[in-house]
Amino acid sequence: MTAVNGGIETSRGVNLEFDDQPFTPSRERIRQLSDIPCVQTMDVRPAEHLVMGMIPRESVISVSGPPGSAKTGLMMRLCISVASGTEFLGRRCSKCPVLILDYENALHEIRCRLDSMTAETPSRTCIFGESGMNSNRQK
Repeated sequence: MTAVNGGIETSRGVNLEFDDQPFTPSRERIRQLSDIPCVQTMDVRPAEHLVMGMIPRESVISVSGPPGSAKTGLMMRLCISVASGTEFLGRRCSKCPVLILDYENALHEIRCRLDSMTAETPSRTCIFGESGMNSNRQK
């Protein structure tokens, strides 16, 4: 075993500090660049989508834009649609639990925005924000 960028290299890959699981798409030890398999020839399962054709499961998305460009409102609408399994921008959403992390807006502002979008926040929705104040609306 050898230390590699904050992890431990093993015969199965590199154990990353945060999960202690080897991370490598190959079963073989990677010794040189040519040992890394080509993603285009790998057996990869089809993507499942939270929002059909837009947001795949097991992905991280980032939304950016200038202040006041409705990023928060758009993402809250997305969260409501996913939590309730309804459409978002005309696309079907898979129903699943949602966690909203908002450290920019006060809880009263988050509540006001949610109330303007829906009469009742869908079950299995948890909102966390404003310096760690937890507003859990799970049912």
